[in-house]
Amino acid sequence: MKVIQNNKCIFFDCDDTLVMWDNKYKQYCEVTDKWNTKLFTCYEMTYDLVPHETQIKYLKDSKTKNKNTIIVWSAGGWEWAQEVVRTLGLEEYVDAVMAKPVSYVDDLHCSEWMGVLHYKEFKK
Repeated sequence: MKVIQNNKCIFFDCDDTLVMWDNKYKQYCEVTDKWNTKLFTCYEMTYDLVPHETQIKYLKDSKTKNKNTIIVWSAGGWEWAQEVVRTLGLEEYVDAVMAKPVSYVDDLHCSEWMGVLHYKEFKK
């Protein structure tokens, strides 16, 4: 069993949080989906995605200044999350990647224990 020995964990989503799918902007990064988790097909695809610099800075600061454990997840699966982290050069800041949970089992609704959603709007 893997134990995360930190009580301060922050989870970051990939799509439209760390990278934006709106590719009308000039500065973008190429993220390769070797597993094609987005389209569930059998060939490799490369996407031009926009790094969400505000969220990326928040992730880095959360790790370096606040000593949080950083976990990046995605509904596209752990492989996609790992590729986004690698492409953005965030390996030294991210402690783990995983698929986004499909459900959770608890006696409380997540709004009772999770706190506030921290989302920084994308600046155009």
